[in-house]
Amino acid sequence: MRLKFANKYWNVVFKRIAGDVVFGEVDEKTKTITLSPMAGSESFTLLNVAVHEFLHAEFPDMSEDKIDDAGYNLARALWRMGAQIVTYEVESDG
Repeated sequence: MRLKFANKYWNVVFKRIAGDVVFGEVDEKTKTITLSPMAGSESFTLLNVAVHEFLHAEFPDMSEDKIDDAGYNLARALWRMGAQIVTYEVESDG
Protein backbone atom coordinates (compact mmCIF):
# COMPACT_ATOMS: atom_id res chain seq x y z
CA MET A 1 0.00 0.00 0.00
CA ARG A 2 1.11 3.57 -0.58
CA LEU A 3 0.68 6.29 2.02
CA LYS A 4 1.77 9.92 2.08
CA PHE A 5 4.02 11.26 4.84
CA ALA A 6 5.96 14.53 4.79
CA ASN A 7 4.65 15.25 1.28
CA LYS A 8 6.24 12.06 -0.09
CA TYR A 9 4.66 8.77 -1.02
CA TRP A 10 5.88 5.73 0.89
CA ASN A 11 5.35 2.04 0.20
CA VAL A 12 4.15 0.21 3.30
CA VAL A 13 4.87 -3.52 3.28
CA PHE A 14 4.31 -6.32 5.75
CA LYS A 15 7.38 -8.53 5.63
CA ARG A 16 9.50 -10.47 8.05
CA ILE A 17 12.58 -8.53 9.10
CA ALA A 18 15.81 -10.48 9.49
CA GLY A 19 16.17 -11.79 13.02
CA ASP A 20 12.64 -10.77 14.00
CA VAL A 21 14.08 -8.59 16.77
CA VAL A 22 12.92 -5.42 15.05
CA PHE A 23 9.21 -5.14 14.27
CA GLY A 24 9.42 -2.14 11.94
CA GLU A 25 11.83 -0.04 9.95
CA VAL A 26 11.86 2.99 7.66
CA ASP A 27 14.09 3.14 4.60
CA GLU A 28 14.40 6.80 3.63
CA LYS A 29 16.27 5.95 0.43
CA THR A 30 13.60 3.66 -1.04
CA LYS A 31 10.69 5.37 0.76
CA THR A 32 9.63 2.02 2.22
CA ILE A 33 8.12 1.34 5.63
CA THR A 34 8.38 -2.31 6.60
CA LEU A 35 6.18 -3.75 9.34
CA SER A 36 6.91 -7.27 10.57
CA PRO A 37 3.98 -9.67 10.99
CA MET A 38 5.92 -11.00 13.99
CA ALA A 39 4.57 -7.98 15.89
CA GLY A 40 1.29 -9.90 15.95
CA SER A 41 -1.82 -9.51 13.87
CA GLU A 42 -4.78 -7.83 15.52
CA SER A 43 -2.60 -6.71 18.42
CA PHE A 44 -1.75 -3.45 20.10
CA THR A 45 1.91 -4.12 19.36
CA LEU A 46 1.39 -4.07 15.59
CA LEU A 47 -0.63 -0.85 15.81
CA ASN A 48 2.05 0.72 18.03
CA VAL A 49 4.83 -0.29 15.62
CA ALA A 50 2.91 1.06 12.63
CA VAL A 51 2.27 4.43 14.29
CA HIS A 52 5.91 4.59 15.44
CA GLU A 53 7.25 4.01 11.91
CA PHE A 54 4.73 6.40 10.36
CA LEU A 55 5.94 9.11 12.75
CA HIS A 56 9.55 8.46 11.64
CA ALA A 57 8.45 8.96 8.03
CA GLU A 58 6.48 12.13 8.83
CA PHE A 59 9.06 13.65 11.20
CA PRO A 60 12.51 12.32 10.20
CA ASP A 61 14.36 14.74 12.49
CA MET A 62 12.36 13.92 15.62
CA SER A 63 14.34 12.14 18.35
CA GLU A 64 13.74 8.46 19.02
CA ASP A 65 12.57 9.27 22.55
CA LYS A 66 9.91 11.67 21.26
CA ILE A 67 8.84 9.17 18.56
CA ASP A 68 8.55 6.46 21.24
CA ASP A 69 6.44 8.64 23.53
CA ALA A 70 4.22 10.16 20.85
CA GLY A 71 3.82 6.85 19.02
CA TYR A 72 2.79 4.97 22.12
CA ASN A 73 0.35 7.69 23.21
CA LEU A 74 -1.25 7.91 19.76
CA ALA A 75 -1.44 4.13 19.37
CA ARG A 76 -2.96 3.75 22.83
CA ALA A 77 -5.60 6.40 22.06
CA LEU A 78 -6.43 4.75 18.73
CA TRP A 79 -6.54 1.31 20.37
CA ARG A 80 -8.93 2.53 23.06
CA MET A 81 -11.15 3.90 20.28
CA GLY A 82 -11.24 0.44 18.68
CA ALA A 83 -8.56 0.79 15.99
CA GLN A 84 -6.64 -2.32 14.98
CA ILE A 85 -4.82 -3.66 11.96
CA VAL A 86 -6.83 -6.75 11.10
CA THR A 87 -5.85 -7.67 7.54
CA TYR A 88 -2.66 -7.40 5.59
CA GLU A 89 -0.76 -9.31 2.94
CA VAL A 90 2.73 -10.49 3.89
CA GLU A 91 5.31 -10.14 1.12
CA SER A 92 7.67 -13.01 0.51
CA ASP A 93 11.43 -12.58 0.31
CA GLY A 94 11.69 -14.02 -3.14
